[in-house]
Amino acid sequence: MMLALAGSGHLPGVIVPGGVTLPPRDGEDAGKIQSIGARYVHGELTLPEAAELGCRACASPGGGCQFLGTAATSQVVAEALGMALPHAALAPSGQPIWRDMARRSARALVALASGGVTTRDIVTAAAIRNAMVVHAAFGGSTNLLLHIPAIAFAAGLTRPTVEDWHEINLRVPRLVSVLPTARTIIPPCARSSRAASLR
Repeated sequence: MMLALAGSGHLPGVIVPGGVTLPPRDGEDAGKIQSIGARYVHGELTLPEAAELGCRACASPGGGCQFLGTAATSQVVAEALGMALPHAALAPSGQPIWRDMARRSARALVALASGGVTTRDIVTAAAIRNAMVVHAAFGGSTNLLLHIPAIAFAAGLTRPTVEDWHEINLRVPRLVSVLPTARTIIPPCARSSRAASLR
């Protein structure tokens, strides 16, 4: 979606993220469920158990990964680029906030069109750099190391290089460890202190 909108720079555009799929009340989340095949092969699960766990992993319709994988990271990057509304990226899927976000996004799109603001005005070199900085700060999926330069290319901008990524990641501290549906979020500095105290 970001590539398509970036490549349609003469038009206004707003992405409405799918949000984050809620974890099951009874079962394994999408992060743990990825090991289901290996656990089945090693005899840790029967086929009926694997099927049951797989069917329960997502507790709400639509949405991105419950962990900070490529889908959730992409939604945060869309927000950092200015292509999605603030606070839209990791909203819980299937909840009332979805309709509110859709309404606000439609209003924002109408306002962009009325003001003659296009995607080209939003996805700029500064927006690409902002997305890279935000990515470094929250420790997003490494797949965005490929996707952000592709978005820049689609927008007709200079693609970030390995050197650009290196420079940003040296200068920007990782501020938070994000698991969108986790019950507890531990900042990296707290985790480091706790790990040190356990040694």
